[in-house]
Amino acid sequence: MTVEANKEVIRRYFESWNTNDIEMLDSILSASVVDHTANPGQPAGRAGFHEFYRSWHTAFPGFRAEIEDTIAEGSRVATRWTFRGRHLGVYNGIAPTGRDVSFGAVSIEYVTDGLITDEWFIGDTHEFMQQLTGGE
Repeated sequence: MTVEANKEVIRRYFESWNTNDIEMLDSILSASVVDHTANPGQPAGRAGFHEFYRSWHTAFPGFRAEIEDTIAEGSRVATRWTFRGRHLGVYNGIAPTGRDVSFGAVSIEYVTDGLITDEWFIGDTHEFMQQLTGGE
């Protein structure tokens, strides 16, 4: 696939998160996709993505992940993006606060034959947790 086609897969990946469309997500994830920054105990493959996906949509319904920049070379696509949402459900044991939160992040995905096979995530989780807890 071309670099542009791989970037389109990633655009659709973010769209699936923003529209809470798990069927779209499944159409672009390899069955054996590897989340290199998975939470402890998170299942492997698509099942792990499903668990993670549901937890974020429960804690931050209607959130947005806005793509800021996308850079691609070969099968690798790096995306700088911003998360924005309101904490309305339990997240990592933190009861809903109703607070608006946002953080910047970078994701790197490998795309093979139109499917995401690997993902790495780097986000400003410190800033995020400060917002959730009110700096406590």
